[in-house]
Amino acid sequence: MKHRYNLLLFLLAMAWTLSAQDEHFSNYRFAPLAFNPVNTGNFLGNLRAGCNARSQYSSFFSNPYQSVVAYLDAPFEVPFRKSDWVGAGLQLFHDQAGDLGYENNMLQLSGSYFFSYAP
Repeated sequence: MKHRYNLLLFLLAMAWTLSAQDEHFSNYRFAPLAFNPVNTGNFLGNLRAGCNARSQYSSFFSNPYQSVVAYLDAPFEVPFRKSDWVGAGLQLFHDQAGDLGYENNMLQLSGSYFFSYAP
């Protein structure tokens, strides 16, 4: 029973520090890792790279909100099962909140494990 409480405490601590979605990029095809980390390595190919920039509220503020994301991810085969794979990715963020002067820069690592039901 004590292990369940430790696991629950660990999951709550991880939920407090982990983030998955960014409010500035809503189209998942152009920022798949920012939209949901499970998209890491979820494509047919060897390597995926991209960059997305967005500026918003330029008609209201003299210095609009600006967001830039660049990402790189790849799928890798795992030796456990023939039909499973692992995805690993890296993304760089730069957000600037316009007239407020708030700036946020992040370097994020993402990973995923894809379990297939194929025998």
